[in-house]
Amino acid sequence: MINLTQMATNNDIYIYVDLTSDNIPYETPSFLFGFKNQYTKKWDYVVPNIITQNTRYTVFSIEVTATDFEDQIDGSIALSPSGSWDYSLWATSEPTLDPSNGYKIDEGQMNLISCVDETKFISYASTNESSESSVYLTRDCSNCLTWSTCPDIFSLLVVKWNECN
Repeated sequence: MINLTQMATNNDIYIYVDLTSDNIPYETPSFLFGFKNQYTKKWDYVVPNIITQNTRYTVFSIEVTATDFEDQIDGSIALSPSGSWDYSLWATSEPTLDPSNGYKIDEGQMNLISCVDETKFISYASTNESSESSVYLTRDCSNCLTWSTCPDIFSLLVVKWNECN
């Protein structure tokens, strides 16, 4: 099993496979990881970066990013939601996102770990006046501010409750 953390560069993906084996038809192969969500059954592909390679194992690096910043040929991919995934690893003759011409060398399970805690504890001491009560909201300040349901805890804005008309 491999573990990936969202919104992080994962430099410790160890795959134990002998790349000098006669079974792999490429002299200096590229690699392709495929991740299948266990709920949607949708595949996402990324060409990983190689950190270390020898006859016993290969260490890969994959950056799990936000959707706008992914570059799957260059080792960065957007994956969501966190939880259980399946993975396959192919050796390919050149960097590609198509596994059909690749040689499958490993498969297993992957755990995608969320980078954001499910709940955020915020300590707040007030004078116990209702006008001093704070509510944590998103930056969307349309007609009336609403409670945040977005897990992006870094873009929260503290707004006094009585400012909402």
